Amino acid sequence: MKKLSNNLLLTGILLSSLALVSGCGGGDKSTQASPSPKSPTSKTATTSTPTSSQLKFEKSFLVRKTPDKKVVPVNDGVYKRGEDVQLVLLNVGKFKKGQDGKNWLDMDMEVKNAKGEVILVKKSLIGEKGHTALKDDVAVSPNGTVNTTPKIQPGTYQITLTIYDKVGGGRVTETKPFTLK
Repeated sequence: MKKLSNNLLLTGILLSSLALVSGCGGGDKSTQASPSPKSPTSKTATTSTPTSSQLKFEKSFLVRKTPDKKVVPVNDGVYKRGEDVQLVLLNVGKFKKGQDGKNWLDMDMEVKNAKGEVILVKKSLIGEKGHTALKDDVAVSPNGTVNTTPKIQPGTYQITLTIYDKVGGGRVTETKPFTLK
């Protein structure tokens, strides 16, 4: 029952923030680089190392969308090549308000292969859509998505999201490993 309740909570949180972060890590595959040749395959547990300056987040999850569009946690961090890998940060804040009474957040995403080489960088994923009034100055579930293909080499990768407060100057960064099989 607890697992079902967590899935429903995650689904609701992600759906409620879709408008805020639409396009985060979206489908612009032209900005993706191909992974370096053959990374060793290994099973890596998901671990997080949050770092922050003024901003904090409650929890982070690697998730996947099922064929029926449900969002489920990927506790072992293992995905099939061709699946989208999504990192979600829960309840990021508190953001400062500008003189117009609105918050302004933005986000960068980076992906590294097993050798530590950067294979994907996306800057300013939220852009102008991040200039909004957040309820209680908290972004409910900002997220980034890595669109993989069956041609990507199997192996262990890392996804890093950095969320910025463009008004207050704070930031928070989260990194999680994932494995493509």
